[in-house]
Amino acid sequence: VHGKRPQTLSYATADSPVGLAAWILEKFHSWTVPLDDPHRYSHDPVLDLDHLLTNIMLYWLGDANAACWMYRYLIDMSAPTLPEGRRIEVPTGVCLFPHDFAVPPESMMARSYRLVHCTRAPTGGHFPGIECPQILVEDIRRFRRHLKIV
Repeated sequence: VHGKRPQTLSYATADSPVGLAAWILEKFHSWTVPLDDPHRYSHDPVLDLDHLLTNIMLYWLGDANAACWMYRYLIDMSAPTLPEGRRIEVPTGVCLFPHDFAVPPESMMARSYRLVHCTRAPTGGHFPGIECPQILVEDIRRFRRHLKIV
């Protein structure tokens, strides 16, 4: 729904804080637990209730519509758009989290970007800043060492 009908989702979640909460809570749960985990629906939430409610409130007071349209853009732009033999030469670093719903192959990233840093994290999903912040911060610091900042 994020990627195919973002405007429908935007209207539905803008109309009801309970609807928005249900949508966000389901995403926090389904995008943080491995899809092949047979007990995935019995796991405790990644965030405690106060953090979940704060996140929902930020969407409610802000613009959840923007988050929905971002996924539409990702789907529209999913096909390679660079001409063959061209790539982005800015030094690029990625940290891939095993439970994210879309993990691109490293070979594809290396063809499209000047990949100077690629890490496969041991854990984490779509929300690594919340799920495993220390792993994310340490990886950003390792990537930074590849850059020459003047």
